[in-house]
Amino acid sequence: MKETQKETVDCNELITFEEYSNLPPEERREWSRFNDKYEKIPLWCKIALSVAAVSIILYIVICLSPAFADFFNEYVGGTFRFLFAQITNVLPFSLAEACLMLIPVFLFLIIRYVWKYRCNTRRSTLVTLVCIFSVVSMFFSSFVLTFAAGYRGRKLDEKLGLEAEEIDKTDLYNSAEYLVGKINELTPSITYDAQGFSVMPYSFKEMNDKLIEAYDLFSENHDFINNFYSRLKPVMLSEAMSYAHITGIYTFFTGESNLNISFPDYTIPYTAAHELAHQRGIAREDEANMMAFLVCIESDDAYIRYCAYVNMYEY
Repeated sequence: MKETQKETVDCNELITFEEYSNLPPEERREWSRFNDKYEKIPLWCKIALSVAAVSIILYIVICLSPAFADFFNEYVGGTFRFLFAQITNVLPFSLAEACLMLIPVFLFLIIRYVWKYRCNTRRSTLVTLVCIFSVVSMFFSSFVLTFAAGYRGRKLDEKLGLEAEEIDKTDLYNSAEYLVGKINELTPSITYDAQGFSVMPYSFKEMNDKLIEAYDLFSENHDFINNFYSRLKPVMLSEAMSYAHITGIYTFFTGESNLNISFPDYTIPYTAAHELAHQRGIAREDEANMMAFLVCIESDDAYIRYCAYVNMYEY
């Protein structure tokens, strides 16, 4: 009787993933390169999941303690918002918008890669799912570390030392009358087009710089606002945003203030100030509106003040 010798694979040679998948478990262990690549959770996933676990704990504490939320929003969140903004400041376009536009391409490439290389064994499929979950967890972590605390801290009226009171029709009328008076004061210095809309008398970048200066003036007397230079991002898909009635959006995971530039000129400085407020930790929408108004009327520029009064009057 002849003895049959079991063929073994030379581990010094290269093999395909399909060949690796067909190897017996005892031989597969010898191919550590494939084992590390396909059947072990990558280090970056472990780090991402660990950060997410810490973020969950932080979020719970933030929800339970407004004082901690204010501290976290100003110092920790403020640091991350600043870093994200400085990283994306170098780009003349919106990184968030570019990622959104490339989602179909990303999905196609990821699905193709996963189907072809990462789902040949049960364990590699599980590792792939862990990797996908890790990516999702990174968005959650970035939300907690940059923006979440702004929703749980003290409200803006408390920070400004104001008392919330019930208002009646007379108060609304007096407020509207005051705003109309301010608009009429500034009207002679405003240029209008043939359709009766005001025209912004400078470039987008000049507007950006004027708003940062206005925030500098406001932050001198209000220490809960950490001001810094940031680059407003005009959105290429502004017309599509207009159909959804979106004038602007702050993307916390890129630190960008994105603006719809298809709306009338008088809305753009006010919307820009609103998105800059988000970038500085004012998370609630109504508070970002109020912050935009307060900052714009601090400006030395007549058109920015005019935009503030007109937008507030429309509200």
